[in-house]
Amino acid sequence: SGRYVHIFCDDDIYYKNTLQRVLEEIKEKDYGSVFLRPYGFYKDHEKEYPINLNYKSGPQKTDDFLVRISIQMTLASAIIINKSLITDVDANDYCGTNLVQVNLLLDAVTRSESCYYFKDYIIAIQKNNSGGYDLYDIFINKFSSILQNYVEKGLISKKTKQKIDFKNIKCFFPSYIFRSIFYLN
Repeated sequence: SGRYVHIFCDDDIYYKNTLQRVLEEIKEKDYGSVFLRPYGFYKDHEKEYPINLNYKSGPQKTDDFLVRISIQMTLASAIIINKSLITDVDANDYCGTNLVQVNLLLDAVTRSESCYYFKDYIIAIQKNNSGGYDLYDIFINKFSSILQNYVEKGLISKKTKQKIDFKNIKCFFPSYIFRSIFYLN
């Protein structure tokens, strides 16, 4: 019955006292999406909380928001979606990609004027706690295909998609290639 929906995964957790901050920010605002900056932990999410450089949180324009969150838009627990913007969307149409939330996010974000980015770490995510899918198929083929679909519809610019792709190539994929070579073999 609310304006926003948060698909929260069972192995993630809000860092202490952050849920109230999130609720206060969205209470009377109409963002397309809210990004909850995640961090990984192995055993104790409180003891492993990373150093936060006291960045300021704030509203973002759509393209800047999408580039900033980049591949992290695939992490369901890190995004809150304004469902009032996508009442005509059937999530079942997006099944089969392992990335239903990405389509819903893009639908909401491209119909809004601004989104909100929390720069403080809000969501703790258990490291090395997922599987059952082909990382490269999901994060290269399917993710890129979803973005390309929104480019073809004219909902995000080709330049925005290129910036997201560049950021993923530069920041995301090297860490996973490194892990697959040195830790998974």
